[in-house]
Amino acid sequence: MKSLADTDVAAHLEALERRLLDPEVRKSAVEVGALLAPDFFEIAANGQVYDRAQIIEVLQNASMPQTSLSDFNAKLLAPDMALVTFLYTREATPERPAAKSIRSS
Repeated sequence: MKSLADTDVAAHLEALERRLLDPEVRKSAVEVGALLAPDFFEIAANGQVYDRAQIIEVLQNASMPQTSLSDFNAKLLAPDMALVTFLYTREATPERPAAKSIRSS
């Protein structure tokens, strides 16, 4: 696997991931839909699987705590495919404690 660190591709992929954390983007079904592949799915920490339509719906109605993204890394798996990993941090709210998780895309 070829590392994409410090490349335009890695910077572009990181910018796309950061857009998904933007509260205004998350509330827009059109913008989130443009960022997620048609066959997108996510496995939540509790093991529940969400498809693209479910994620778009959930994000429109979810309150967004303060979040951050760090330790971004991108690796080229094939000429047209990359794997990105990063540390996602969610700040505490009255409803939920702070949390960190390693995410991949």
